[in-house]
Amino acid sequence: MIDKKVSEVLKRMNLFCTIVIVLGHSYNLINFSTQNNVISFIEYFISYAIGGVGVPYFFIQSSLFLYSKERDAKTVYKSRFKSLVVPYLAWNIIYTIFYTIMNVFGIGASGMKVFNLKSVLRAVFLHGSNTTFWFMYQLILFTALYPLINFLRKHKKWFYGCYILFFVIYLWKGEIFGWTDVSSVFISLRRLLEYGFGIIIVDNIHIFSKVFKYIKKNFLMVVLLLFGCIGTYILYTLNKNNMILEKTEGLVNLVFLFVMFIVLYNKDSGTDTFIFKTTFLIYAMHPAIIISLRNFASVILPNKDIWIITCYLCSPAIAIGVVLCLIVIVKKLCPKLLFMLNGFRTI
Repeated sequence: MIDKKVSEVLKRMNLFCTIVIVLGHSYNLINFSTQNNVISFIEYFISYAIGGVGVPYFFIQSSLFLYSKERDAKTVYKSRFKSLVVPYLAWNIIYTIFYTIMNVFGIGASGMKVFNLKSVLRAVFLHGSNTTFWFMYQLILFTALYPLINFLRKHKKWFYGCYILFFVIYLWKGEIFGWTDVSSVFISLRRLLEYGFGIIIVDNIHIFSKVFKYIKKNFLMVVLLLFGCIGTYILYTLNKNNMILEKTEGLVNLVFLFVMFIVLYNKDSGTDTFIFKTTFLIYAMHPAIIISLRNFASVILPNKDIWIITCYLCSPAIAIGVVLCLIVIVKKLCPKLLFMLNGFRTI
């Protein structure tokens, strides 16, 4: 079981990592063209380095909560159908309609350009309209493996044997299979390793607790680890083709998350406020706001670096602000719809 204090910290981590994901999706040059080195550094450093901690955290956190206590498969499937499958399908339908309307008006987006049964099914069931929902799609697939994973957990040698095997394959994927960093198999394997790491934490909570208590007492170590992570990120940003730094990126992400957990653990603040209950909706809604903002800005703004930088830096704050306003409006007009879109969680 996860105690109340840890649960509160994880809620704060949810908000932090959601904002990091929004930053990662915001700081890219889609629909813009510039040679400004500052923008290029911000884009890579925020989106691909620090921005990389958000997604691993949510995979680890998902398995951490799911496997923190014994559940039968029927109970898991029933709860995850409401919290994952229903909002996944509902948001895919909304995005398909939204982007299709944008295309009709010539604004340009990723909605369906060809209307047939195949394109509709792909948009709704395979996140064809909003690629950021690949995260939820992966979680649904991992949840479907719940009986198999639980079976392997009861035979620890098999579980850790599979984990080590997958980890080795992941490290040498380029040399063995010729995968690229964006191939679907590579991404799924990496996310499965992150998901499995959450299970390892649950099954070895006594060891992690001892490490946590030791580092918590040595604040200097926390500071050094944090600066070490940031330094590695900067080196990784400046040396994008350095294979050693590429291999250590995932490990650095885990260290960064662990340090952030320690920092937040020592901060006392409530998580019952409105903002902490909107993390999923911010994740679900921000892509549409960012894409709309970029498409609009690319038409009306002069193609000069100063305007691009301004829009570039402001887009995350604008996206989050618009999402929060929409949540307040929908909550007043149709609270049941918002309840369903939020995975049947109250706000």
